[in-house]
Amino acid sequence: MPPVEFDQIGRAGRSQWRDSEQGRSIALNTDYPIYERLGETEEYILESAVMHLLTESGEEASLPYAAAAEKLDEIVWLAKAIG
Repeated sequence: MPPVEFDQIGRAGRSQWRDSEQGRSIALNTDYPIYERLGETEEYILESAVMHLLTESGEEASLPYAAAAEKLDEIVWLAKAIG
């Protein structure tokens, strides 16, 4: 899992890749409407990071959003069953 950071990116996207000398990270958008409502809850951070990893390969989407949402539901269900 790459590191997660927070930044104001504008209202359009939930997250984006960030490349720096330290490596690649996921920037979660603090301007995104859902973030404005939920804030930095563990659940929101985890969901955002997993959705980013499932849908973004860096250049283009690796899974359609609907398929990624289904995978995320499976991951959350599995985590609840284990935890």
